[in-house]
Amino acid sequence: MIRRVPIIFGASLLACGTVVYSAPTPINAPGTINVPGRYVLVNDIVSIPYVADALVIDTSVGPIDIDLGGFTVTGAGVGMNAVTVSGRFPLRIRNGSLFSGNAQALQCFDATPITMERVNLFGDWGIWIQGSASLRLRESRVDATVYGVYADTVGDVIIERSAFGQGYMNARIRFAGKVRVKDSALLGGSQGPSLEVRHASRGVSVARNTLGGAGTPGGVAIAPDGARIHGNTIHGTGYDGLVLLGSNMSVLGNTIDGSGGDGLLVAGTGNSIRGNVITNSGSCGINLTQSGNSIQGNTFSGNAFGDICGAP
Repeated sequence: MIRRVPIIFGASLLACGTVVYSAPTPINAPGTINVPGRYVLVNDIVSIPYVADALVIDTSVGPIDIDLGGFTVTGAGVGMNAVTVSGRFPLRIRNGSLFSGNAQALQCFDATPITMERVNLFGDWGIWIQGSASLRLRESRVDATVYGVYADTVGDVIIERSAFGQGYMNARIRFAGKVRVKDSALLGGSQGPSLEVRHASRGVSVARNTLGGAGTPGGVAIAPDGARIHGNTIHGTGYDGLVLLGSNMSVLGNTIDGSGGDGLLVAGTGNSIRGNVITNSGSCGINLTQSGNSIQGNTFSGNAFGDICGAP
């Protein structure tokens, strides 16, 4: 009979079956991490200005887990990232801050599955992933001048219980596999939507978020067919609150208030729009540019140009 023995990351299994966890390797200076294992920051670290990124992480050999220990990793100088990532094995970063005044807090153009938990990110761009990298961002805070999260990847993008401050766009997802944004606050979007999803090969779900801003463009723009947009609050956007660029979407139980343009602009067909509350829009409550959508059980008030406009 063949027995399957579990492989425990960061641990060794003794003959008697006792698990002994190895101590994490301390990080006290900028540099490269390319050996699989667990690491922990023991102080703030700052890159050498204009020379190299603060931490260069390569998971080509195996998984890497970094506990920031409440400290900050800073990329100093023009174009210097706090963290640059490559490799194909998982990377986990948690419990601290990444800062870059003039580049990315974290950048990955490879195939790395990245999980970030309880991390504060500051930079021109917060997180930039390309190639086939994937991202799971949990319980984190992102404050970026340009993009909080920018994704151009075939990997998944999952954002959970996280908050975004002002920026050109909080999350711009040009290409991805599966996209899930839930239980988060995206309150920026000074130059475009707070959240934009253009292409997703394995579906989109946007649920129970608060989105918008104080008169900035803000809002949400979703293009992939079949997206599910449920239970969100979208408020105070300078332009349209929610824009549907695709078809066969489910838009259920959202509250959209105080949009500068339309509360909901529908550019596709076959969309199911039910049980939403749409109020105080500067233009129409719902603006239909095409026919063939199902509009049922929605509540309207105070929309300047009427509750439902456009194609029947």
